[in-house]
Amino acid sequence: MTRLAAIDIGTKIGGGAIAVVMLLMLEAPYRLMFQNDLPVVGYEDQLCFELGRRPSGASEEVLVYCPDWPPPRIGRVQADGVSPTGREGDLFSDPRAR
Repeated sequence: MTRLAAIDIGTKIGGGAIAVVMLLMLEAPYRLMFQNDLPVVGYEDQLCFELGRRPSGASEEVLVYCPDWPPPRIGRVQADGVSPTGREGDLFSDPRAR
């Protein structure tokens, strides 16, 4: 019979930590936990979150998330209709909260 080698306690702790981190990353993406503060902008008398910008021909488009819109709450709008408020907010909260 062969004896199994004993596993070091550090290896057990390291393996357990890796398993816990992997499970957390499956359930809660990095952006959800850490990078969820976005600029709050005004659009059509509503407060929305700016998700991104890109040039579109002669003008610029802004991707906004407006919690008060009916689903889907994300839309592309022209940049000249968006006014920055100078604030940032948590994407998962009400932009009027601050």
